[in-house]
Amino acid sequence: MSDAATATHVRERHGRPPGPRGNPVLGNVLDFKNDTVGAIVDGWREYGDTVRFRGVGPFFPIYLFTHPEHVQYVFQDNFRNFRRNDFLRKKFRMVVGNGLVVSEGESWVRQRKLAQTAFQSVRLNPLAPAMTRTTDETLARWREHASAGEPIEIQSEMMHLILGILTRTLFGTDMTGEAVDVEQSVATQAKYLNDRLSSPVDIPENAPLPVQKRFLAARDALNSMVDKVIAERRRTGEDKGDLLSILLQARDEETGEPISDEQARDEIKTLLIAGHETTATTLGWTFYLLSKHPEIEERLRAEVEEVLGDRPPTADDVPNLKYATMVLYESLRLYPPLWIVSRMPIEDDVIGGYDVPAGTSMIICSYLTHRNAEFWENPEGFDPERFTPEAMKAQHRYAYIPFGGGPRGCIGFPFAMMEMPVVLARVLQEFRLRLVPGYPSGQPESAISLRQRHGSLMRAEPV
Repeated sequence: MSDAATATHVRERHGRPPGPRGNPVLGNVLDFKNDTVGAIVDGWREYGDTVRFRGVGPFFPIYLFTHPEHVQYVFQDNFRNFRRNDFLRKKFRMVVGNGLVVSEGESWVRQRKLAQTAFQSVRLNPLAPAMTRTTDETLARWREHASAGEPIEIQSEMMHLILGILTRTLFGTDMTGEAVDVEQSVATQAKYLNDRLSSPVDIPENAPLPVQKRFLAARDALNSMVDKVIAERRRTGEDKGDLLSILLQARDEETGEPISDEQARDEIKTLLIAGHETTATTLGWTFYLLSKHPEIEERLRAEVEEVLGDRPPTADDVPNLKYATMVLYESLRLYPPLWIVSRMPIEDDVIGGYDVPAGTSMIICSYLTHRNAEFWENPEGFDPERFTPEAMKAQHRYAYIPFGGGPRGCIGFPFAMMEMPVVLARVLQEFRLRLVPGYPSGQPESAISLRQRHGSLMRAEPV
């Protein structure tokens, strides 16, 4: 550890962090199982920015860190000493293979450089028409619901829409006829991953259980579909301008070698299974928040009218949809999809004066970092004005981490921040979404992302 880092993070040695005692045998395991979000929030409220949750007996404690200085240390200053939690990596690997979300070390460095080329603005901008076209198909269905007086569940609608966008932007027209099969396979695997992430029990891959058989069949089906498309692209060498073409054209800077078919498949699966949910839940939360704050929605609607009029949004419009971006940033602050990120120190370390032994399970919780009253005035309020350029310059870099940070920050962030304003603007051109009174919308639940436990039931009112 450098002298500067030591000065920042070791002011006074405290031993281990404070935390709730929990059950004498099971510690806080059942609290996490019953309500992960509630258990972490309660611990933070009682014990502060650093909390130690107990595992079974003296084993497997979990350390929570939320202060921006501590986040910066883990994500940036000493990031090489912190790898992803091995137990969680194993669960993700079963579903998405060896993509960026599970790789480590030199393998991760190489994969990151290869995949980075697919998320440059110059390559992403031509994908905007596919986003608006897919959104228009969703809006056509909403008109039918509206005419019949039927509400829609916005979270599941966004899941369907974003997965459709990803299928088109990843594969072009190659898998249009298989879109339903792709969606079913992805949904099965996403649910399986959600269930595994919330379960302390690790089911063997070959366990003769119906849920395991359904998962393996869905995984094999998606692997087969993606492998088939990759093989055809390799055979023809055709560049269709989609993300798959960009990935297959990527070359290692040192060796000149292309991305392997297996890595390309695993990165695509990561986008499909994990990537669609993070974007979809963010949009679901955004429509929920706008319905609760009609004055903000009307200001946003005025911007959309001024920038677009009646025409559909393009990639060139996104920089001019400034308030839309601010609204999305504030939604991401209140309900970050990657609300907790796991890390594990390779060597003994010290964070905030607390000893963190090698192998300790750690979580960085953006949901709480974004609610730190030292850095955010009225932290529970919905205020897009926090994200004016001037306000953002004055903010601590690691007080806002909706997609992680440092070298391991989310590689798909540029794609998401083009996709979400396009979808948001297009929906507002056609509809006002209003929450159905009495429905339990807005209850956060931990899954692959921070989703709404019951979704949001809304009425789509044509403008």
